[in-house]
Amino acid sequence: MSKHMIDEDALVFKAKSNVEGIITEVFEHNSEHKALVVYDSRCLLSRVLGEAYAQAMPDAICVDFDTKEPEEVMEVLATLDALDFVVLVQSTSFRLDAFRIRVELFKRKIK
Repeated sequence: MSKHMIDEDALVFKAKSNVEGIITEVFEHNSEHKALVVYDSRCLLSRVLGEAYAQAMPDAICVDFDTKEPEEVMEVLATLDALDFVVLVQSTSFRLDAFRIRVELFKRKIK
């Protein structure tokens, strides 16, 4: 094995321990509210973080942005209520026409 080979599972394991603290301590998220992880798999970092968040929140809805139509992503976002939690892990920007995801989530008081 080359010393340049990357062990993605080891990176996910390490990232999971870090994102668990972010989820609970920073955002004070718990299982009383829904969680959504929207990610892409275009680069190592987005794959690792997307999987780490998915493992840290096993009840979360996980959406691979690159495998869904924008309308499908919008439908999932529409099911969220105030104080629900959304994680956007992206290597580039998620384009949903004129919809500005972060602004709309903020307006709806979604973490």
